[in-house]
Amino acid sequence: MTPQQRTALMLHGFTGTPGSIEPWARRFRQQGWSVCTPTLAGHGTTWQEMGRTTWPKWLHGPEEDLKRLARDTGGPIVVAGLSMGGTTALALAERHPDLVAAVLLVNPALGVKSPVARFAFWLQHIVPSVPSIASDIRKPGVREPAYPRVPVASVAELNGYTAHVRARLERIRCPIWLATSTVDHLVAISDSDDIESGAVNAAGITRVTAENSWHVATLDHDADMIAEESERFAARTLERLRNPSVRLR
Repeated sequence: MTPQQRTALMLHGFTGTPGSIEPWARRFRQQGWSVCTPTLAGHGTTWQEMGRTTWPKWLHGPEEDLKRLARDTGGPIVVAGLSMGGTTALALAERHPDLVAAVLLVNPALGVKSPVARFAFWLQHIVPSVPSIASDIRKPGVREPAYPRVPVASVAELNGYTAHVRARLERIRCPIWLATSTVDHLVAISDSDDIESGAVNAAGITRVTAENSWHVATLDHDADMIAEESERFAARTLERLRNPSVRLR
């Protein structure tokens, strides 16, 4: 695998778009990576369409992208994700250990923080949508491109999706790079702790703290740190596949 063949699949979060991870993806491109940033099923159109989309469809698109990228490059792919994009990255690593070289996670979700989210399956028939959860960003003047409403049916789907991934963490074998904000109004910080303790068979877990960012840290004060450190980790991981004596840290 040559440097020109370094490829990353980078995934946005729940109700979001690839714009929420664009600075992250840009850093990889600047370092010579080929980067794929798909729009997840049900996203990028209307929140009503998202409400009709099940979580297996959120996973199916990136899964097909992963297979295509691995086939085209002839080597394993680095998969990165913000929030639910991180959930998907973990799912892909569990399902395709031969295709995923490493996962890079920023505030990944293993549950829904809202105390009423557990009732979403029943509430969706009474309350079709709730106000947007976008732009949980500490940096002034920055807005996340995302839906103006959250379909409650999709919250119910997210409950099922995160539970599915949480139950399979021990099956993940690849290295994990994990960035967690000190303040996150949407995803419990303990989700990152649960990944660290649950992915017991991962080939190492490297954690960093986004001390000056909220949930959408890829657009926040720590965006440059996240992009730079995760790219270096990804590059070292691929180099280590060629030369096992290379250290990840």
